Amino acid sequence: QDLGLALLRIKSLRKGTERHLPNADREAEQVREDFDLVETALAGALKGTREISSDLRLPELEGLALPEVVEKAKLDHEGKTGTAVGMAQGSVPASASLPLKIAVYRVLQEALNNSFRHAGAEGQHISISHADGWLMLEAADGGPGFDLAKTEGSQDARPALGLRGMRERVEMLGGTLEIATRPASGTTIRVRLPLESEAR
Repeated sequence: QDLGLALLRIKSLRKGTERHLPNADREAEQVREDFDLVETALAGALKGTREISSDLRLPELEGLALPEVVEKAKLDHEGKTGTAVGMAQGSVPASASLPLKIAVYRVLQEALNNSFRHAGAEGQHISISHADGWLMLEAADGGPGFDLAKTEGSQDARPALGLRGMRERVEMLGGTLEIATRPASGTTIRVRLPLESEAR
């Protein structure tokens, strides 16, 4: 809540300051860019805070087996978007820690949302399996794909924030996240998480 108020305050200050800056002034342009950076940073912090708060409101995952968590992420997405998501499920242990369940749910949620936003309902598919103590998740689509390096390095941080958030969530549990994509070739997100992971 405090971050949300801070973001609104920054936006208000920006508008007030811009009214007193000459449009042609280079220093004025720099001030606008500085406000943009602060606004983006606060927006990212606010998004992270909301995700943490949302995690605290996921007690229903505690009573679900791991395959059921994946199914819930799929059904929740289908219910919100009216689309169908294909799923392939290998042999997966039923038991898992709550932090792992939350990570699985949130990563799939973000991956499916991003896929729907940029690829529509084209070829959305998820899979889950495990081997040698590792849980493997995959979310793929048949959409237009994108230039990963360009997106991650873009000054428009909004698309990169979702990718960064997923990666940080996975790495906190000792896992890895890979993104395979290029323009006109679809996107596949592959995640490996240790089944006995503990948040660092």
